[in-house]
Amino acid sequence: RPMILFYARPTRNPSTKANGFSASITAVSPVSLNRIVERIQARCTVNSADIKACLDALQAEVLESIMDGKSVRLGDLGSFRPVLSSKFSANAEDVDANSIKSIRVRYTPSVAMRSALSLGGAKKVAFRKVATVVTDETVTE
Repeated sequence: RPMILFYARPTRNPSTKANGFSASITAVSPVSLNRIVERIQARCTVNSADIKACLDALQAEVLESIMDGKSVRLGDLGSFRPVLSSKFSANAEDVDANSIKSIRVRYTPSVAMRSALSLGGAKKVAFRKVATVVTDETVTE
């Protein structure tokens, strides 16, 4: 069963301004592309070189589509779309390409992904508290 490790993080309640704690996911190593390739290969008959080539091509196609200003929908995974950050202008005429500060990518999970990750979803995720963080940013077990 999948498991998410979390810790109690010091925080402030935005409504009451009271200090307290909330759950936060622990820092974990990301899953590498090679590990994803191995896991996919274990689920099907396609060899790792072909899987890697397909994932590399997918990455390039997603990037190219986003750079063309298009949204990319990847089935039950969800969608990716470009989002601009720009300077404020009082007049529409003053907004031009120089107003754009950055381009980011926004991910939106699909309904199937949101359902799978919901606490009431069919494939429940287990949670385990591993540590508490005290106010000086040191972690205690």
